Amino acid sequence: MPKLYQAGITREDFITCDEEFDWISYQISKRKVINPRVFKRRFPDFEWLPPQGESLIDLLEDLKAERAFVETVSLVENLSNELSVENAIERARFAREQLGQITRTFDPVSDVNLIGDWRDHYESQKALRLLREGGQAPGIPTGSQWLDFHWDGLVPGRMIIVLGRPGDGKSYLIMSWVWHAIKNQYKVLFFSPEMSKHEHTCRLHTLASADPDVKKELGLRHSFRNRALMNGLGFNMKSYRQFCEWMNEGCEEVVMPKPGRAKITPGFIEAKIEEHQPALVVIDPIYKVKGPITRKSNYEELSDVSDMIQDLAESYNVPIVVSNQAHRQQSKKEDAPHKDSSFGSDVPIQEADHAVGVKHISEEHRMIVRCTKSRFGQDFRFELVFFPNTGVMRELDAPSGSYYNGNDEDADEEELRQIIETVKGSEQHADKQA
Repeated sequence: MPKLYQAGITREDFITCDEEFDWISYQISKRKVINPRVFKRRFPDFEWLPPQGESLIDLLEDLKAERAFVETVSLVENLSNELSVENAIERARFAREQLGQITRTFDPVSDVNLIGDWRDHYESQKALRLLREGGQAPGIPTGSQWLDFHWDGLVPGRMIIVLGRPGDGKSYLIMSWVWHAIKNQYKVLFFSPEMSKHEHTCRLHTLASADPDVKKELGLRHSFRNRALMNGLGFNMKSYRQFCEWMNEGCEEVVMPKPGRAKITPGFIEAKIEEHQPALVVIDPIYKVKGPITRKSNYEELSDVSDMIQDLAESYNVPIVVSNQAHRQQSKKEDAPHKDSSFGSDVPIQEADHAVGVKHISEEHRMIVRCTKSRFGQDFRFELVFFPNTGVMRELDAPSGSYYNGNDEDADEEELRQIIETVKGSEQHADKQA
């Protein structure tokens, strides 16, 4: 349902299934997991048609074409009934306006964007308001209050980069985003040249089984430990089978191309996006992706790759999360990497819409997450209680302030403090000169 809202579909498109629509809307308002099995049990007579490989965007275009046909036929019928010699010019003007409105609303392809055409923007704002009132972010939920508050989730068309030293948990943080994506019925395309399918699956299952909603749904007392899953010992196989069956039936799949079968290039990534039509793409790490042209240095090749990955995010309107190593030189030893810490090249940071650094302090069981670049908000920093073996990732506090009405209380107070200090410094300097 969040994906339908994001695609611009409203209640008017579901006039024949009000009860089902109301139930799904209620589940969203309570931020509950919408499990297809529960839906089928509640509405056994509902005609369940699998998409058979069709993406939501394709279905949306078909729906737009049908609605355009209905409105055009209705317009023609009204004109034929009301048209006369006396009102021919008036009705012609009316028809021109209505046809233009139908074209602007339902035409799936447009070569230009008209800023002055405010109607489409207004309708998108109404759809965004519905999302907000239902407790949903415009993007894919990350499971983090801080990231969903400042970024609106993983918004389609944006590129997000995660920086960190080896072992600091950047891949684990990204996998937690993957889990919350598939929990909310989004398909994920995962490119990972460094780790095996077994390693990623064990990590995903640890995070999923640690989720309170999943524990309640399946009656699990504890999560499946990552090391136990890696070694194949130390957990109940019957419970694990039940969990795997639930994951397979209740969640969208994670598509992971085999890196040994083909060299991972931007062209290979684009081909897989075309094939699988994912809602989220992950590349972990980006420096393992090979450019289409052999360059003299890794810096130039990483620059080419970063530019192409950003183009893919915009062209396919899909969020792409990439990771990169951070170099050893950091401003603070006990803090997460800054946006200037990208190893090999600064271009991934320049191309990204958001940049976060992660730092895992293992002896204290905490992770520092630090955002130092955001095109659509301010910098921020928060900490997590982090136990990688049990899948626990819990934020220590909640974000404060508000972006509404152009007001952010924390930022306003900091800006006012800096202005006062600047004025005082200028006055003191003027006194000394006098």
